[in-house]
Amino acid sequence: MPNWKQEKNSLTSDSKNSENDQLKEKNNDLEQRNRLENLRIFGVSKKDKDTDQLVVEFASKQGIFLERKSISRSHRVGKKIDGKHRAIIVKFVSHADRQKMFLAKTKELKGTGITIREDLTRLRQEILRKASEYYDNVWSQNGVIVIKDGNRFHRVHTLLKIM
Repeated sequence: MPNWKQEKNSLTSDSKNSENDQLKEKNNDLEQRNRLENLRIFGVSKKDKDTDQLVVEFASKQGIFLERKSISRSHRVGKKIDGKHRAIIVKFVSHADRQKMFLAKTKELKGTGITIREDLTRLRQEILRKASEYYDNVWSQNGVIVIKDGNRFHRVHTLLKIM
């Protein structure tokens, strides 16, 4: 005779794990949504100026008109390491200003040592890193990891969907 209590516990455990995974994914989506107005700028070397002014000057050099009032807040992030400049995280007031800055990053920044990236959650950063190991064309777009595989585009939200 089968042990129905064991089966019930097994089913309950599986459903709890599944529910837990769903909650984690939902929480990650909410966290990423809160970061949609943010960008991270790597390689900006000046330390003596406030970061809002650095971002406005940087945007101007890229041909983007950006006023100081377009920035909600900005500051340096990451550990201080001798010889390396910490990244600047910028929260824009509007998504339009953020997009102008993000889309201007292509050709103008080549060879400058400066990189602009979306502010991704740790999980999304990990998904992007892993996907880059398996595919050549991988990027993030509004917090979603996109993989181009031949002529097909895949939007990836979990590590399981990469392999």
